[in-house]
Formats: sequence, C-alpha cells, structure tokens
Amino acid sequence: MLAKRLGYVNLSREIVSGEAAERYGIPDEQMLHSISELPGNFGLGESEHRRNMAYFRMIILDRAVKSPTVYHSHGGHLILSGISGFMRVRINAGIECRIKYAIQERNIDYKSASALITAIDQKRKQWSQEVWGVEWNEPSLYDLVLNLDQLSVEGAVDIISTASTLPEFSDSPEHRQVLEDELLKARIWVELIKNSHTQRVRVNINVTSGEVTFTGDVSSNKMKDAIIATAAEIHGVDKVINNLCIGSSWHW
Repeated sequence: MLAKRLGYVNLSREIVSGEAAERYGIPDEQMLHSISELPGNFGLGESEHRRNMAYFRMIILDRAVKSPTVYHSHGGHLILSGISGFMRVRINAGIECRIKYAIQERNIDYKSASALITAIDQKRKQWSQEVWGVEWNEPSLYDLVLNLDQLSVEGAVDIISTASTLPEFSDSPEHRQVLEDELLKARIWVELIKNSHTQRVRVNINVTSGEVTFTGDVSSNKMKDAIIATAAEIHGVDKVINNLCIGSSWHW
C-alpha cells in the first residue's frame, strides 16, 4: 500500500533473495536463511553467512539506486544502517493482534499461534544480538515506530508517506551521492568476498564520489596488493588510497 501510494518499487526479501541467488549461483533457500538464521544453522557457516549478507545488501542498494524503493522485511534496518536518506520504520502490534493475524493467515488455533509468535520473537532477538550485536527493539535503530493496535494500516501509510517528504528523507543530490557511494562499497565487498584470496579480510572501506580508501591491518603485502587490485578493477572506482598496514594492531 505504501509503495503504491508513493509510486515506489515494492521490494521484499524473497525478491532480493531470488535475484541474489540467480546472480551469484547461491541456492535461494540458503539466501533466505542468511537473513533470518544464525551462522551454523542449516549448514550455513560463518563465511557463507557473511558472503550471502554482502550479496543481499548489494542487491538492495542496487535496486534503491535505480528507483525509489520500499523494502519490507525484518533486518532491513540493520542491513542498511548508518545510510542517510533511508527511513527505517518499525511497525509494532500487541501480542493479541499478532496472534489474531497468525490464526487467520496460517489457519491454526490460539495456542499454536501464541507459541509461534513467541518463537519468532525469540529467534529475531537472538539473530540481532549474535549477528549484529544489537537489541532488536532498540528505539535508536529506527527513525519511526508505529503501533497498529490503535492505528489503521491506512493511517500508518499516511504517516509514513507524509514523513517521506521531509528533507531528511528526500531524494536529494546529497543523499543520492551517499547511496551511490554505499553501492560502490557494497560492490567492492562482494568482489573481495568472491575472491578466495581476500574473502576473509577484515578492513575498513570508505567511498567518497568514486574515491576508495582502505584502512586496517592485513597479513601480508601480497594480501594488500590483492585487495587494491581487486578494487581498482571495479567500475566506478576512480581512485584507490591504500592506508593498509601489515600486522594486527589489536595484539597485546
């Protein structure tokens, strides 16, 4: 309803997962598990989980650069955290309201619906804590929180669509540049992760209008050269600044 009201693309995690799976040859089910399951579950190791999340994030950003987008799924506020111009919205509803919808959607009884909601909440809490290191319901993670216990869906759409016209969420040249920089950063990460020599690196990447700066520690000059060479080949990268060091600054 919101996407229709705004004239935006309506993007679900299933669409993103399917596109990522097709583009990178990862099973669709595995991609979906990455956005909701902990590493180790369903045979998904930590490196595979990190890789899939990078693919997932890149697809969302790629879609958002091409056209204004409403992305709806749990975890979106974390995947796209820290990017100006995005509005992160949480839709709340009381337990009884959610149980009612679960009964209707899944054709189950009250007890089963209550157990289902409890299990979902616990799973999401654990996922956000262990994967992102945050509490799921931390208010500062969101720009807007709405409660459907007393607010209709139509009313929620009215509020969000009105808020989207604020300068903080407008499609300004400044916000578009930030978005394009984040997309380029996401592409760099995808290429590093696809490369067997660089897939486990933990470095910082900053992108400003096509200028890419690497900082952090790597294991060798060979690794440093591989990272720089990989980034330099990506379309949109105009300049690479190498501030990488050899060693581990966190060692005592």
